[in-house]
Amino acid sequence: MYSQSASWTAKISGFEKRVFPWRASEIKKGRPVFFPGCNLVNFLPETSLMTVNALRAYDCGWMFDCCGKPLSLKGDQTGAASILSRIEMEIRRHQIPEMIVACPNCHQVFSKHLSIPVTDIYDFLKREGYKLPQTSVPFKVFTPCPDRGNGKIAGSIEVLLGTEIVSSTGLPCCGLGMKQPAKAKEALETIQRTAPEMKAYCASCYGHLSKNGVRMTGHVLSEVMGLNERPSAGLKKALNRLRPKLWK
Repeated sequence: MYSQSASWTAKISGFEKRVFPWRASEIKKGRPVFFPGCNLVNFLPETSLMTVNALRAYDCGWMFDCCGKPLSLKGDQTGAASILSRIEMEIRRHQIPEMIVACPNCHQVFSKHLSIPVTDIYDFLKREGYKLPQTSVPFKVFTPCPDRGNGKIAGSIEVLLGTEIVSSTGLPCCGLGMKQPAKAKEALETIQRTAPEMKAYCASCYGHLSKNGVRMTGHVLSEVMGLNERPSAGLKKALNRLRPKLWK
């Protein structure tokens, strides 16, 4: 009975990602577009909107959609490809020159598959002269899997904030991207036992680890935007994906 229920849940989730009925956008022809990603909006709606408003000052548009990685992780490469094709059509239609992303997973996928440059939000803000108080106090972060190789986004955060960040060396993946439930559970339990207090810069990691009792002190982008937003949960999290339709 459990396996049948899990199967139907996976099918519904896959359909939702492929169709993504929550899609919304405000795109200016020939201008960069901010792509917050599913879980920044789901977990941190105020941070998402504050970032959209901050980027409006630089004449940037925005696009709320799925990047396709959740489908790819489940083996649905056709569904993932159709999402990327949908986004690429918008790029050509609006002559979008650059995609700005907040999510490390979106950054990884788009850097490989889109026809335009992909820039993380921290790098973009630094480049455009976004003013923030500089701090010399290092802080610990949970490093998401896509940034564990070259630390590109972590480096952008350090340059923007003017401080060193200490990565979560030795901690496993948060578990969300693992296909085997037993290994995902083991990874989460390891983090619960051994992790210090730390921030996140991946909304998926932040929401998942916070929900499971890990001492997460904040999301870097929330703090950049002057917020102390905790991740939404339950029905509120589900309803947050409707909010971008009201951003216009």
